Amino acid sequence: MGGNNPRLRKSQELANGAKAPEGAAGTAGAASAPAAAGAGAPQPPTSGPAASASSAPAPAASASAPEPKRSRTRGRRPSVADTGRVVDAGVSGALADAVSADLDVTDAEDAERAAVALERQALARQERIERAEQDERKRRHRRILRRVVLGILFAVLLVFAGLLVAFGIFRWQTYDDAADIQGMWYHEGTTMPVTITADEIQLTDDVAYRYVLDPEAKTILFRFGNMEGGGRYRFSLDRTELVITDGEFDWWANFWDDALWTAQSLLAEWTSSPEVPLSNGSPHETTFTR
Repeated sequence: MGGNNPRLRKSQELANGAKAPEGAAGTAGAASAPAAAGAGAPQPPTSGPAASASSAPAPAASASAPEPKRSRTRGRRPSVADTGRVVDAGVSGALADAVSADLDVTDAEDAERAAVALERQALARQERIERAEQDERKRRHRRILRRVVLGILFAVLLVFAGLLVAFGIFRWQTYDDAADIQGMWYHEGTTMPVTITADEIQLTDDVAYRYVLDPEAKTILFRFGNMEGGGRYRFSLDRTELVITDGEFDWWANFWDDALWTAQSLLAEWTSSPEVPLSNGSPHETTFTR
């Protein structure tokens, strides 16, 4: 009767579970054996505290032992996360290689552009230097040409001034017109004598008129009774011919005309050329010869 008492059987199961907690599976098997043995016996009605105690599950039976962790095997299949990390590492390496290659290409292109820029700067600097040297040569040539032109002009002015001075000396200091005009003269192409004194020109014994010379302007003033006239005069280089031209002449006109005629006559004489005529054949001119 004591073997079929459920309360006693539960107390024994609890006592066995407290003694051997690690053998929960074996204890459960031992507890189930008496239960199986008393299965055919009639069960008393379950009511009250005893029924409540018997209906509650045993703590040892309901508690499950912790499952041991499974050890990792070396040849296991990689997880999705591991595969992603591997893929990410490969992509990162490819990207790093591509970036490195791009940086190398960029550095090469930058170096090439820098070399081209330096070459262009060197060419521009060389062109500026050559242009500056060329400009300096041009300025030097212009200075030399300017000096040569100025030297030539200065030489021409000196020569011209020298000729003017020589002509002035020849014109006003070499001869005495008042003395050279006096004497016996003849009209050109005739044997009619004309006597010129210090103040008169005697055409015949009964006809004479007075005159006044201006050796500076090479002009002559006539007075015949109440009539007056004037003109200019010019001697030949050997003073053997005299031309008197009627009219009004100023100082500068006589000077330049006499200078031109004297230069032509001297040049013809030095080059043994034909003599330059003293008279132009004008009807207003009167030529006298000695």
